[in-house]
Amino acid sequence: MKQLSEDWETHNINSQFKKLAQQLKQQGKTKKLCKKLNELDKLITELMICAERKCTTVTSHHPEHWSPTLADAIKQRRFWKREKKKLSKVKIGTSIIDAMDNFRHACEQYNIAENAYKTSIKNSRSLRVEFLKEVANEYSKKNNTEAEKELKVLIHVEEQRDQARRIQNALNTKSGGGVTSILIPAPSEYENENDKSNYMDINIMWERLQISNGNDIQNWDRITDRKTMEELLLKWQERHFQQANETPLANKKWGDKLMDERIQHEIQKG
Repeated sequence: MKQLSEDWETHNINSQFKKLAQQLKQQGKTKKLCKKLNELDKLITELMICAERKCTTVTSHHPEHWSPTLADAIKQRRFWKREKKKLSKVKIGTSIIDAMDNFRHACEQYNIAENAYKTSIKNSRSLRVEFLKEVANEYSKKNNTEAEKELKVLIHVEEQRDQARRIQNALNTKSGGGVTSILIPAPSEYENENDKSNYMDINIMWERLQISNGNDIQNWDRITDRKTMEELLLKWQERHFQQANETPLANKKWGDKLMDERIQHEIQKG
């Protein structure tokens, strides 16, 4: 709260808001005024998020609403979890009875903290509203305004921030991985670089890459079409597994010989 109050005063949020509200009343809704209001709204959101990050113990991937009660519950849960782990190891020379009592006490406290944490998570929204009411009361005393109006402003900022986060998450979806493109030797890497009809043939590509395992290739073509990538990868894997066809175990002649018990005994004897 101290950080937020300082930033609030530094940026003259209240005076800016009153000035814009007066202009809106006198001039009506204009494009220039809407732009200024949006900029002020964005600034307020950034200040609140910055202040919240400094005091919250809830990581960014948690969907819970921050409140002092939730922060304290997380702090207690983490503390007793560490204590329980630490007390589970008995040092040499320590009384076994005392160690067991201490460990039992840590387990009991951890269970209490765990239940408090779960309750705070379940009621995070209502706890957040209660916290905002306290903030609104402080603002109303400081600015000589009604606490209800201050609360509405704070809740509106919260809703705008949550909506912005949801939009950002929807636009910046995290990919689950997978192949998005593959590189193949460009036509210029072959003797007849003008002939582009066969440069995507897996057998021709295989022969070209075998020269020095592809280390001598200077130019590559990137394939991004999903269907083309799937076809090339399937053909490449098929060609790759066909390498075993030339080994003795894959040869029919050798296969028949290895089925002979006499040859099997000779192999075992070395």
